[in-house]
Amino acid sequence: MPRKGKQEDIAETYRAVAVEHSALATDLHDGGRYVMAHYLAGLAVECMFRAYRYRIDPVFDARHSLDALYAAADFAAVLSTAEEETVTVALTEVVRRWSSIHRFRSERALREYLRQTNLGRTGKFVRESSRLIVNAAIVIGDQGELHWKD
Repeated sequence: MPRKGKQEDIAETYRAVAVEHSALATDLHDGGRYVMAHYLAGLAVECMFRAYRYRIDPVFDARHSLDALYAAADFAAVLSTAEEETVTVALTEVVRRWSSIHRFRSERALREYLRQTNLGRTGKFVRESSRLIVNAAIVIGDQGELHWKD
């Protein structure tokens, strides 16, 4: 069996990391570690898009814009119309709630971020936001996994 090229190896690494981060984000959320669940959920999505993008071209803007990575990865090309609609809704949720800066936030700081961005004001909104972003990341990751071999 011929060996995969380095470009495909790196793409596969990004894909595997996306799957691992998504699972860990779920575990963190379930354990009440909402800040890191937020961060890893967004990072899982970023890694999945990077995996797809790397297959196209290893040279791309390395910033953390999930919308730009989604487009650069041509992720929609592997999706059916219904899947694309589902992923678009999930991506919108992740983009609204995620920032690469979350890795530096305390729970208090995340609460303030969510308030300032009008994503929560009352009740257990940090927990709810964590649930929403983790679930959205799972939707995107599941679609990425489903179509990886396509």
